[in-house]
Amino acid sequence: MSTTLVALAQSMQPADVPTIVQTMKDPFTGVTPDFSVFGVKFTNLWQKVFAAAWAIGIIWLGILFVPAIVEFAQHKGGNHPQQMQEARSSVIKTGGALGAMVGLGVILGAIIKIVG
Repeated sequence: MSTTLVALAQSMQPADVPTIVQTMKDPFTGVTPDFSVFGVKFTNLWQKVFAAAWAIGIIWLGILFVPAIVEFAQHKGGNHPQQMQEARSSVIKTGGALGAMVGLGVILGAIIKIVG
């Protein structure tokens, strides 16, 4: 049985093989996210929760950023290149995270503008 299938497959030419092209309609055409279907109370609630989480994130990263700067300043004048490199890395990471968190609205807006 398998030799028959192998022989059949070997004897077929590309022109003998039918090509099936199926196209699918995009089911999300015209669909946009809309939180108003859950009501005004829900919309106000999730916006307040998101704003509070964003504010907590900014505060937390600010708290982490200050000691990183202090540690960098302490090691800058000394003769400790390894500790200074670690402190510099910490300043760059926390500063970048703080900048991204502060600019989150602009970043998300740009992504939505590009994708949408």
